[in-house]
Amino acid sequence: MNNLSEALRQGLNTILEWIYPPKCMLCGSVMSVGQRIYLCPHCEGNLEIIGEPACARCGAPLENEENFCLKCRMQDFPFVSNTALLLYDAFTKSIIYKFKYGDKPGCARSLAALAYRHLAGVFDGADVMVPVPLYPGKRRRRGYNQAELLARELSKLCGAPVEPRALVRVRSTMPQARLNRAERENNVRGAFKANEKLKLKLILKGKKILLIDDIYTTGSTLCACAEAMREFDNVETRCFTLALAPADGGKYFES
Repeated sequence: MNNLSEALRQGLNTILEWIYPPKCMLCGSVMSVGQRIYLCPHCEGNLEIIGEPACARCGAPLENEENFCLKCRMQDFPFVSNTALLLYDAFTKSIIYKFKYGDKPGCARSLAALAYRHLAGVFDGADVMVPVPLYPGKRRRRGYNQAELLARELSKLCGAPVEPRALVRVRSTMPQARLNRAERENNVRGAFKANEKLKLKLILKGKKILLIDDIYTTGSTLCACAEAMREFDNVETRCFTLALAPADGGKYFES
């Protein structure tokens, strides 16, 4: 029954695409039917995919074969690693801005497909995916949590379930974008808690967790979430972000 429903859904989507052809989510050019990634070849070619070598902790690109960047060699983290797909340049910023603030939840499908094409092993190794939660008031105003939508689309590709209830955002925080490293850490410290009901049910005990978020800058939000994940018993927490941005006006390459 599920396979039939999925086939019917895909068939309906194909018909709708013939009637309303998909468009590139950056430049708006019409694309061919049946694409999973709504980016034309020109716009996709302008995206800076992060390759190797990259820091084994934060995911920042490196100029040599060192395991960790300079910042990560000087700091302890409550998560094992973060893997980022894209450098946060003008093109990536445009896509993520539309996804988060432009009422474009459909971007999640294309971004998940792009991430899975390049980083399938990151997602296939996860037992459960946990999106970074929004404060309830912000979610109501935006209409959706972009991290949760991304996680759900990734789940369709890799099969790992999504547990959006694992973390609770217990207080509202200031936007991180204009804060420096110390301000970011203070802003989100204690902002996340583990869901008490899930702790009692031992649902996540011993699981390999993949935290999902949109942008990694200093890692403050993911660190706060990973600290809260430690309240679950014996979990291993890794992270995935769509993009990686240099912190405090710095540079990417710091080896």
